[in-house]
Amino acid sequence: MNRYEDVEKQLANKCSISDASKLEERINQLEQRLASHENEVAPKLTELQDKMMTTALPHSVEKENGISDDGLDKICSSGRD
Repeated sequence: MNRYEDVEKQLANKCSISDASKLEERINQLEQRLASHENEVAPKLTELQDKMMTTALPHSVEKENGISDDGLDKICSSGRD
């Protein structure tokens, strides 16, 4: 029991109980605001991700419309000459 009394005496000099209560209330308010913002943003992110997945081109289509590896090699090697 003496140990707790010693701790309480040390804490009494550091911060008042009312200050600690105010800080704790402020922390709770900020946590609630953060949770609220997360709840608002999560569905929007999911919607954007779904849109990206449906509008993304498959790799094979991109490759078919691009320059072949041999063509790129020729372009790169001709620039070194």
